[in-house]
Amino acid sequence: MVVLVSCFNQGSIARQNTNYLYAKSSTEIKPFYKVYNHASDSSTVFFAIKPSKLLYINNNGAFAANIKVKYKLFNTIDDALPIDTGSVTYQYSQLTDTLLLLHGSFKIKAPFGRNYVAEVVFVDVNRRQHNISFLEVDKSYFTSGQNYMLRSQADSMPLYTNYIDANKVFYINTNNKTATSVFVKYYRKETAFPPPPFSHGAMVDVPKPDTTFSVELANGTSGPLQLTPVGMFVITADTSQRLGLVVLRTEGNFPELTKPMDVLRPLRYLVSQWDYDKMVAKSDIKKEVDDFWLNAAGNNNGKAREVLKNYYGGVRLANDLFTTTREGWKTDRGMILVIMGQPASVFKGTDTETWLYSTSGNNPATNYIFDRKPDGIAGYDYYLRRNDLLKTAWYDMVENWRNGRLIYWY
Repeated sequence: MVVLVSCFNQGSIARQNTNYLYAKSSTEIKPFYKVYNHASDSSTVFFAIKPSKLLYINNNGAFAANIKVKYKLFNTIDDALPIDTGSVTYQYSQLTDTLLLLHGSFKIKAPFGRNYVAEVVFVDVNRRQHNISFLEVDKSYFTSGQNYMLRSQADSMPLYTNYIDANKVFYINTNNKTATSVFVKYYRKETAFPPPPFSHGAMVDVPKPDTTFSVELANGTSGPLQLTPVGMFVITADTSQRLGLVVLRTEGNFPELTKPMDVLRPLRYLVSQWDYDKMVAKSDIKKEVDDFWLNAAGNNNGKAREVLKNYYGGVRLANDLFTTTREGWKTDRGMILVIMGQPASVFKGTDTETWLYSTSGNNPATNYIFDRKPDGIAGYDYYLRRNDLLKTAWYDMVENWRNGRLIYWY
């Protein structure tokens, strides 16, 4: 335990290589987090983890998992000294229902008026493994998304993702206990594919809501709600501002890929618009996708399965990591992750993120720089600095996928 906690990063976050945040691993500890600004001078960080991710040991006849969560709060990502630190410990009995989540929380001192960044270490004490996460704590506006929280009707626990399906029943909580209502803006239109890295086309799309309706509150809490139509919803106290909590009402079993169109759409990165439109028009979309990957693998069924698994593993990971106002694989960072794989290095700045890829084959090392900008809808996202120098590396990697050469990328 001493060794693990001593690995809690020293110095500023900006000096660390954080590429491990974008690694794909089925065994790694990966907690869910939700930051909620419950008061003007502090915030609560809720966390949850799947029971299957923890190790249970016999404790006086009962099996239990032991975890420790330690945090540091910084004014900026460049600061070496935190303004608040702390830790909590939890012990969980082994659950028979592995579909349930194990929950916990801790409070941090974050006065209103600015953004903060929290570095959080989640430790499985029994297994002697840990996970490091970086959380934005947004106390810059009273109408930003972290001033709202969705709670499940089933157990009153927070909803940790911003995407839900039609069956989910939830409540809206807001820290403004005197508010009598909130507004919900609904956007029906599906978001567009991001342009390639060498394009100079604009990425930020600012649609207008298709409809807006109000939800009554009592003591800062709504009645039970369900979102029926597929699309994007923005919960806000002020319709005149582009700030609020984004909720995607998704189809199927998102972020899993369970429908034919779920696996066809990401192929747009590998085929022309003309070929993509032809595939969409076919009656058997699953066959079109299977034929594409079989052809890429030279009609080798085993190789096709491996290449397909790796490509859609990247899509699934991007959905987990980057889903905001659009599915994760449709964001700029998601697009690069799907095609280029895990970066060799990732360095975070105050409003930037730089991904470095090592030299491969005849290609020199490639850098991708993402700028944090307003998304035009309800918050911020990271947008790639596009330039012509990225064209060669991009097309080479696309051709690798099209020829089944990236079998063990992730």
